[in-house]
Amino acid sequence: MRHLRFSLRHLIGLAFCMTLLGACGDDVVEDPADGGLADVDLTDAGDTSDAEDTPDAEVDADDTDLDADPQPDSSDDTDADLPDADVEPDADVEPPPTEVLLESVTPARGPLAGGTPFVLRGEGFSEETRVFFDIVDVEVDLIDGTLTGTTPPGAGVGPATLRVIDPVLGEDALVNGFTYFEDLSFSSVQPDRIATAGGAELSVRGRGFTPETRVSLGGTTALRHTFISSELLRVIAPPGLPGPADLRLTNPDASLTAPNALRYVASIDLDRVDPPYGDAAGDELVTIYGAGLSETMALYFGNAQATIEDVAPDGRSATLRTPAGASGPVDVRVELEGDGAYLSDAFYYLSDTSTFSADALRPNSGSSLGGDEVLIFGGGLDAANLEVTFDGQPATILEQGANLIRVLSPPGAPGVVDLGLSADGQPDLTLPDAFTYGAPLTLDALTPASGDVAGGYPVTLTGEGFTGTTEVRLGGLAQTFTVESDTTITIEVGPGAPGPASLEVIRSDARATLEDAFTFTEALELWGFEPTRGAVAGNTYVIVRGQGFTPDTTLSFGGAPATDITRIDANTLALRTPPGSTGEVEVRAEDGAQQATAPEPFSYFNPGARFGGAWGPPVNGSVNVTVFTHDGRPVDGAFVMLSTNANTPYTGSTNAAGMVTLSGPDVYGEQTVTATAPEHSAATAQRVDAENITLFLHPPAADGEGTFPPGPPTAVFRGEVLGLDKVGIPDPDEILMAQVLSTRPSMLAQIPGPGANNVVFEEGEYEIITRVGDLALVALGGLYNTRTQEFRPLRMGLARYLFAADSQSYEVDIDLTIPLSASTRFKFIAPPVLEPGPSTQRVNLYLDLGFDGVFGPMRTYSSTGDIIEADRIAHLRGELEDASYSLTARVDNNGRLPLVETYAYDLTELDRTHDLDALPAPVDFITPTQGGRPANGLVQWEPIGSTPPDLHYVFLEDFQGAVVWEAFVAGDATGLRFPEFPDFSHLPPEERPVPYPGGTYFLVVYGIKKEGVSADNFAYSDLNGDWQGIAVNEVLMTF
Repeated sequence: MRHLRFSLRHLIGLAFCMTLLGACGDDVVEDPADGGLADVDLTDAGDTSDAEDTPDAEVDADDTDLDADPQPDSSDDTDADLPDADVEPDADVEPPPTEVLLESVTPARGPLAGGTPFVLRGEGFSEETRVFFDIVDVEVDLIDGTLTGTTPPGAGVGPATLRVIDPVLGEDALVNGFTYFEDLSFSSVQPDRIATAGGAELSVRGRGFTPETRVSLGGTTALRHTFISSELLRVIAPPGLPGPADLRLTNPDASLTAPNALRYVASIDLDRVDPPYGDAAGDELVTIYGAGLSETMALYFGNAQATIEDVAPDGRSATLRTPAGASGPVDVRVELEGDGAYLSDAFYYLSDTSTFSADALRPNSGSSLGGDEVLIFGGGLDAANLEVTFDGQPATILEQGANLIRVLSPPGAPGVVDLGLSADGQPDLTLPDAFTYGAPLTLDALTPASGDVAGGYPVTLTGEGFTGTTEVRLGGLAQTFTVESDTTITIEVGPGAPGPASLEVIRSDARATLEDAFTFTEALELWGFEPTRGAVAGNTYVIVRGQGFTPDTTLSFGGAPATDITRIDANTLALRTPPGSTGEVEVRAEDGAQQATAPEPFSYFNPGARFGGAWGPPVNGSVNVTVFTHDGRPVDGAFVMLSTNANTPYTGSTNAAGMVTLSGPDVYGEQTVTATAPEHSAATAQRVDAENITLFLHPPAADGEGTFPPGPPTAVFRGEVLGLDKVGIPDPDEILMAQVLSTRPSMLAQIPGPGANNVVFEEGEYEIITRVGDLALVALGGLYNTRTQEFRPLRMGLARYLFAADSQSYEVDIDLTIPLSASTRFKFIAPPVLEPGPSTQRVNLYLDLGFDGVFGPMRTYSSTGDIIEADRIAHLRGELEDASYSLTARVDNNGRLPLVETYAYDLTELDRTHDLDALPAPVDFITPTQGGRPANGLVQWEPIGSTPPDLHYVFLEDFQGAVVWEAFVAGDATGLRFPEFPDFSHLPPEERPVPYPGGTYFLVVYGIKKEGVSADNFAYSDLNGDWQGIAVNEVLMTF
């Protein structure tokens, strides 16, 4: 039963470290849930007996070990320095506040559903200060003199009054200090399939829309916004890429994304066929180019359907096998889901005639500058000395065949010209009006080159070849235009999306594009950001709302530049904060000559908890991790990771304060957080949904042998036990005996041993060593059986309201005036059934004397049944009318693990049966088996019993008791996975963590039942023994 003696001692060490942490400076935040560590309450020293601990493993109701394992009383503090009444106060020391003041709340607005993290600033706040939003009491944490929490749901849209009430300093309020707005939500967008060219009007439905609400699709802001109501917006879709697109809604209060809310579909289009000719027999591979092509399309050459061999992923090309056809040109046509496109005479089936002839040419237009490649189809074209002319000007022949020639067009004047062919022995051929020369189309510049996104103003385009222009598109949308001359077009600019836009001019015979020809602009503004607070370590992932954001926009927090700025759209930026100091800072944006300041400040806070553990709101983009040693020192350079996967992108190293923030757009909900450092242990919090985690590591062992700390202060009491002769008549094997003991500060606190002279036989004086402070002495008088060595107490005496000072002696007589004639009953409700059984139920009973402390254990009772009767105890009357009973109750496996222990207090009704139902289920290990290895780092268990603990505390220790890894796991979890660390071999040995040194270890699992504790809200001080119940089991495993 190793851990009845050994691993509980490990928890005692942790609790002792908690007392050391109480001396930490103000830069380490105390968890508001911790009221201090007055007691190291771990196990009842009178209830640790087993086959290894005592000669008699079976503890009978008549056997009581009252000389239990003396230990220092760590809760006593009589040596604290008191202030000198004659010392004048320092004039530079700010006097404590005399009233509570509520000055501000950040942010001052939040959604109606609640859940907004807030910070209250003012004076006179304490851990007892309560906060109300209207009439709703809100749980808050005291951090750096501020109160932080999350807003409750509001009663309705509009203002709410904030009120703080302190039991000592009074109350204050911010009337209408916080405003609830309707939650921004998205329900649908119609249509949800739109052309990549954009321009479609969309109806966006949801809630919480305002006139300032902006919509972006795939990162591009919509071209026009029309506010219809708080539930409907109409917008013009910008151009987009084929495929699904996220829809983002942003207004001054909130921003949200609807992933894959709609799909951009490329309008099917045909551009060309390559090669544009083929044999009339078909069965040849050709490639078509266009847009929106799909494997489900049907493609025709004339009226004959081609076979689709392959389609490019971007839908811009496809490989086909041609059908057979008659000699001559055919249209190429595509059909897809009601959409279609065609190219007139796009493919030419070659003729097999040998007669000298020219039937067609492709293309039939080109630049007046010449140099365009032209194909001429006919027969007998392989004739000798062939010459081709365009309007009498000879063309350059590149390729000549019987049915096809390929030429470069010569320069020519704009207009329609004839095509001529001549060859030796052949008649001259002329194709009238066969080719059209067009003027070159060039785009020079737009003036002005930028303008407001609203549009509604003219710009001038300069270039050449504008005569005959049929369409002008800016940012993918058609514009109203006037051709002033062949070199000038006036464009009436319509609404556009913020940012650069390309210009396209289209003529019937040509088109030209000027990339990033125009920039749509809007004034730089900052509307807000989320979250509104972050850790002093920096690196908090923040979404910023506003307008006028460009790729060149920068932001600063208190003058320090933000990092990793990403432009999501013109109204939304993502960034990570720089490190800062506790308090509020201004958030400023700059873009060229423009500057903007956020309406509210950003708050930096210290997330470290003095007593470690998890606290704060659910994870929403960032996890703030603080790493200390168990003696309270920050660990610089500790490796911290999210997830149990070594390849996680979320890793970091702590700074000199032991802090690091890991953040990103997908850091939401439950996270597994692990920390380790060179020459330190490792620690994990598994699947925790709280934004602040403080983990403690065991530091390297100190060099040298060291010295033991001095023992606790003690006092001595002496005196007589009166009335021993009245307790009863001894049998021949019995003698009269009295035992004198002192009270403990609390039921499970350790106290100094009483010494060797606290037992009196027949008559004589006692002498007892006690702790210092307020206490009582208790004498038990009864009969001692010299044959069985059993003591049967029958009467009790009290000396109450005593005070002991260090190294002082006192004379106190104790009269045995209280008969031990009462009894009461205890029933174990659904105790776990432990294998191999039978399980043993035990109860240790204590007498709580209030101010005087707790006496006991008075008796230890045991049974294999669910009901235990505790007899020979005192009635609670007379000297004991202000007293009560407390107990520890245990279920163990005949002195072996697993075991379960529960606690009860303030028992005063002795004539009833007391139910013991806070018995957390211990774990029964499935994998690994005893002495085995955890496959893939996985440990699995199942509960023994029906009452889950609130939290599992797990640790891995070697045979010397050194802990190499510890973890906190949810109470309803059925296992854990050891984190997989990355390869540290590239680091120098002195900088290389070794999380799991090879060898054999005990894996110990404690199940803790304690009100208010969970995997999302715990502190290391929750290991100090102030539990409703605890369960423990262990397995031997190998790494």
